[in-house]
Order: sequence, then structure tokens, then C-alpha cells
Amino acid sequence: MKPIETLQKVQKVQFTLEELFNDIKIVNFKTFKGHDLDQFDCDIKYKGKHITNVWDDSWGGGFQYTNEKELQKLFDITQYENDYLDCFVEDLINMHLERKEDKKGIIINPTKKGYEILKYKYPLEKCIKLWGEKMVGHIQKDVDKILNEGSTIRNVSYLKSLGVKFK
Repeated sequence: MKPIETLQKVQKVQFTLEELFNDIKIVNFKTFKGHDLDQFDCDIKYKGKHITNVWDDSWGGGFQYTNEKELQKLFDITQYENDYLDCFVEDLINMHLERKEDKKGIIINPTKKGYEILKYKYPLEKCIKLWGEKMVGHIQKDVDKILNEGSTIRNVSYLKSLGVKFK
């Protein structure tokens, strides 16, 4: 089944960006120097099917797409607060980068710099694979300390998926 056919079947259902992100994957994400700023290039997949390649050449104007029509169909089924496809794509990319960053450690909000990452020797999943429940206990102590100091943690869902408890 082609991605367009899949999208036509679900077109009457409305999704929030967060719900939709569970089915959308940003893959092959790369950044590099562009004309004025950094530029990026990535692929967008929906339920495992390639939708489009998107890039910003940083020469002004909007993003460039190899299949904008199919991406527009995906955009049309969302309850997105902005009317611009580029803003939708930018939010998808930001969510992708945040989720990737969430795996590095405990994300502490707010700090003077915006947020901080309490990092370990390896990404959290690898630490737990290496040291098991002992590592989960260590992360739990760090989380409890951070919360007792009055800070908040951004990546609560991810930490819960690793076995960390929140009160």
C-alpha cells in the first residue's frame, strides 16, 4: 500500500502533533553549513513509509520538499495550531531532536541556560544494559535529588520507560 492510500483512509481522523509523532519518524537527519546559517536535510516517514525528503538551503524562503503534496495530506489531518506547513515540519524536527537528546541523561528545567543535561558515561539505555537495576537505582537517586531541589525534569516519560519512578 502506498503512503498516499494510507493517508486517505485516516484523513477524517484528527490527531494532535504529539499523537502523530508516534507514527512519524524523522530519519537521516543531517545539518551542515549553508549560505547564511546552518542548513538541514532529512527524510520524513509515516508508519514506516517514506513521505518526502525535506531540506533548508538557507537561501531564504521556505523549506524544499521532494513530495510536498503527500506531506500536505499528512499536515491536513492534524489539529495543528499554525497554518504553515514549514512550521509543522520545524516542530516535527524539534520534537525529533528533543527525543534524541532525552536519551543522553536527565533533562533539568529550568536553569539559567534554559536547561541542563545530567549526563552519565553512556546514554541511559546503554548504562542500564551494562549495570542493570543498580543503574536504575542510581538514576532514581539523582531524579529524587533534582525534584527535591525544586527543579523540574523534561524527559519524565522516557525516564519512566526505563523504570524510574515519579511521585
